[in-house]
Amino acid sequence: MVDVLRSQFAETFNDDDREPIVAFGIPYVDGEFSLYAPSAGLWKLLGLLSVIVTTLSIILACFIYKVIVERRGTIGSFLSGWGFVIPMSLYLPFYLLDALDLSNKILCLSTATLSCVCFRCIEAMYGTSPDVVESSIWNYCLYYSSPVRNGILYEQLISRTFISWKIHSSQYLLLVNANYGTILLREKR
Repeated sequence: MVDVLRSQFAETFNDDDREPIVAFGIPYVDGEFSLYAPSAGLWKLLGLLSVIVTTLSIILACFIYKVIVERRGTIGSFLSGWGFVIPMSLYLPFYLLDALDLSNKILCLSTATLSCVCFRCIEAMYGTSPDVVESSIWNYCLYYSSPVRNGILYEQLISRTFISWKIHSSQYLLLVNANYGTILLREKR
C-alpha cells in the first residue's frame, strides 16, 4: 500500500520547470516579473494527500469517540488520550513525510493539519467539544474531517449532513463535506 502511494508521489515538484504565461517589467524597478500557470500535478497530489490526512483524522476520531468521549473522566480515557492519541497525531505527519518521501514545502505543510487531532483529543478528554459534535459518532467524524473551527460556533444540527452555523451574528446554511471541509450553500432565512 505504501509503495503504491509512494509511486503517486514520485514527482517532487521541487524544481519549477513551468514556462511563464507573460513576462513584464515595471518602470524604475530592476528585474523582470513573470506570471505562471498553476501546476495541475501539484494540485492533484495535494488533493490526494488531503484525502489521506482526512481519512487518518477520521480513523482517529472514531477511536477517540469510542475510547475517550464515551468513557470521559476515567483513567483509561486520559491514558488513551495522553499516551496514545496525542503522540500518534504528532508523529503521523513525520511518518507520512518519510513514507511518501515528500520534499515539496506545500505538501509537507499539508500533512501538519493532522496535528490538529491532538487539540481535539484534549477537547474530548476535558469535555470542551461542542455538544452537537458529541451527539453521535457521525457528527464527531464530520467534526474531525476539517481542521478549521476558529470563530465558528455550532448552533444546532439540522440533519445528518447540514449544520446551521452562526458567524458574526448572521446565519448561513452550510453543507459539511467529509473530505473537503465546508461549502457555503445559501443564507438561512
